[in-house]
Amino acid sequence: MEQQDDDKHGLKEWKRRLNECNGCIFYVVDANDQIVGFVFVHDHATMVKTTHIWIAGTLPSARRKGVMKSLFEHCHSVYANQDRITVNTFPTRFPNMPFFLASMNYKLTSMQADKHLYHKQL
Repeated sequence: MEQQDDDKHGLKEWKRRLNECNGCIFYVVDANDQIVGFVFVHDHATMVKTTHIWIAGTLPSARRKGVMKSLFEHCHSVYANQDRITVNTFPTRFPNMPFFLASMNYKLTSMQADKHLYHKQL
């Protein structure tokens, strides 16, 4: 079965952001060496000294165990020389994300329909 490449989030876009946007993927593994959570970050397209968290996720079995918090804290440490970190979320699809971001001191910057942009000053 041939898989269609999603223009916004498919493999081609992942490769582009890794190569052209100074992208990096951080991940956490469990005791069995299986990836249970990750964040994909890259330079923000229009804001200088800004890192953008493009995609993040955890396995359902790893949720509420500090995996995402650990990943975000790692990003804050790695990119401490930047002015800010941004992340977009879609609260109707990911209803816990605004609460998580607030707990990590992210501020709501703007809303565009269902898409909400948050930032954290570093």
